[in-house]
Amino acid sequence: DKDRYLQNYLLEFGEKFDKEKHFHSIEKIKNELQSDGYLNANVHDELKFDDITKSVSATLNFENLQRFVINDLDIVLTASEGELEDGNFLRGKLIKIANLELKNVYYNKTLIDKFAAKIKNYLLKKGYFVGKTSFQNFVNYKNNRVKIAFSVDLTHKKKLVFFGNHFFNNNDLLAELTVFGQSALLMPASMLVDQL
Repeated sequence: DKDRYLQNYLLEFGEKFDKEKHFHSIEKIKNELQSDGYLNANVHDELKFDDITKSVSATLNFENLQRFVINDLDIVLTASEGELEDGNFLRGKLIKIANLELKNVYYNKTLIDKFAAKIKNYLLKKGYFVGKTSFQNFVNYKNNRVKIAFSVDLTHKKKLVFFGNHFFNNNDLLAELTVFGQSALLMPASMLVDQL
């Protein structure tokens, strides 16, 4: 896959050599490698200057290309207003889903971002609007393992009930409401009905 990573190299053949662009490209490639699970990867460059042709030849060496595996997961739910009445139950369910989808899988930032979106959807169906979702990696470089801790801030629970509709199912209507985010809770029901 080295060609995919080299697409992040910003300098083109025949372009004037720019050290700043060169080092920025190396940083971009390193970030791409790390988001694909090569958390210990290094990119070293070798520059050869040819005074006769006034050209620079750049060789990039990739080192420590062992992919890391997700071996542990944790999810912390916090409420902006008081305690969660069913916090332990929700946390248990989410950890169960996380273990099925992410445990013993190669680390991949895109996969983790998708799972964070799945957490939001699950909690929304349970009546919680999610304020902020973030995650932190705890990396064990010795064993090529990583633990991921998700942190989710929730607003108070609000049950949404849809009735009088025979064409759309509740999940479709709920998905439309998520477009408005937290402000959907503040809008009058009549305005929401018009928007839907």
